[in-house]
Amino acid sequence: KPTPPRGPTAVSGMNDTSFTLSWEPSESDGGSKIVEYIVEIREETETVYRSVGTTTGTVTNIHVERVVRNKGYLFRIYARNEVGTSEAFETTEKIVVGRKITTELENKAPPSPPQNLRAPDVTGRSVTLDWEVPARNGGSEIT
Repeated sequence: KPTPPRGPTAVSGMNDTSFTLSWEPSESDGGSKIVEYIVEIREETETVYRSVGTTTGTVTNIHVERVVRNKGYLFRIYARNEVGTSEAFETTEKIVVGRKITTELENKAPPSPPQNLRAPDVTGRSVTLDWEVPARNGGSEIT
């Protein structure tokens, strides 16, 4: 049987009721072509998973529907070949519907751009730039 699918997972096309989840394929197909990936979902506050659906063996993404804005979800993904079904790959970071940044940095966001960008010294071979710090750091130190 194949090894489990792998992370990292990625999210695209997020809106208030759906998104697309993608993952990395299994490292090994166990000697038999992977025929499908099986995807399950659960709300972070629940213990029971429900089926999202399946994809053909070469497709490592699935459209997730019937989710609720601001709720967190966890996933289990299996690979299946003619021999059997892999152990589950379980996501460890919840995906919160409707949020663009879905990591454990809950209330953080990208910083605003630097302010007052200037080029005080321009030569034929170089440019010196200076700027002021962004108005907002997004909740994290700018490094």
